[in-house]
Amino acid sequence: MSTPVGDCIEHQGSFTRAGYGQVRRGGKTLGAHRAAWEDVNGKIPGGLFVLHSCHNRRCVNVKHLRLGTNQDNMNDLRTCGHAKGKHLGESHGMHKLTEENVRAIKLALQAGDTMKSFAERYGVSHPAIRSIKIGRTWSHIAV
Repeated sequence: MSTPVGDCIEHQGSFTRAGYGQVRRGGKTLGAHRAAWEDVNGKIPGGLFVLHSCHNRRCVNVKHLRLGTNQDNMNDLRTCGHAKGKHLGESHGMHKLTEENVRAIKLALQAGDTMKSFAERYGVSHPAIRSIKIGRTWSHIAV
């Protein structure tokens, strides 16, 4: 089961702790993006990964998927900010904030509210709010 979100098609079933969709096939758990790739393109050659060009871990749109090596995956992490947590958001399985929360936080911070008040209100750390403020995380949310 999936739902369109922009150009992405997001998996609506269960997720790993890292935020990837997962499905059961043949008695095994498989990444939903890997299953989507195999449904359209056939078996994934050994040693290759299914990479998201959209960087949305929930996405199963095969137009956003490509095969790559572990090195390709590591290069993606470095170039798009994944290694610094910039991919985190609602697509991450452990998120506490929603995009709506983050928009409200960004607007209020621009208006002069304190970071501490939001940390307490949303049950996150002060550094988490600071990361939003300086664009280290949730940078894809515009206000």
